[in-house]
Amino acid sequence: MWLAIGLGIITIAAVAFAFTRTSPTSGPAISTYSGEPRAAIVDQLYNLRANQVFFEDTTQKLKDYGFDEVDVYRGDDVTVDFYRQLPTYGYQLIIFRVHSGLLEGREAVADRTWLFTSEPYSRTRYFFEQLRGQVTHATPYEDTPSVFAVGAKFITQGMEGQFANTAII
Repeated sequence: MWLAIGLGIITIAAVAFAFTRTSPTSGPAISTYSGEPRAAIVDQLYNLRANQVFFEDTTQKLKDYGFDEVDVYRGDDVTVDFYRQLPTYGYQLIIFRVHSGLLEGREAVADRTWLFTSEPYSRTRYFFEQLRGQVTHATPYEDTPSVFAVGAKFITQGMEGQFANTAII
């Protein structure tokens, strides 16, 4: 069932890609379309719940739809700095398989959705980003250590560049 849902999402993304790949871009520090369709799969959950069939099927389906290059970022690859640089890679499609959620009960971060990383949390790392409310700590599951999570302020203020003509799922 999950595979069917995933392949349905890929189909929707391919249609979105077809409509966005020729749109003009403008503004500073925006990644540009290089002419070769590129996609990325970002799998922060890989260390906790690997799903090799998902990668193989999704990668093949994306190649069938014309994506010349499909990069996969798994587990420990998914860090705050990875998210920071992601807009500069110039992907036309990015599929996230990451833990995310509302971090309730914390006044400073409540009612916002956060994307988890696989990077272990430290109070002293990304100190200024934590003060600005761009990153925080999150616990994916009860018995797992805390990791960093990035929020909306990080996406609008902490990333390098902007996404241009990128479908994000």
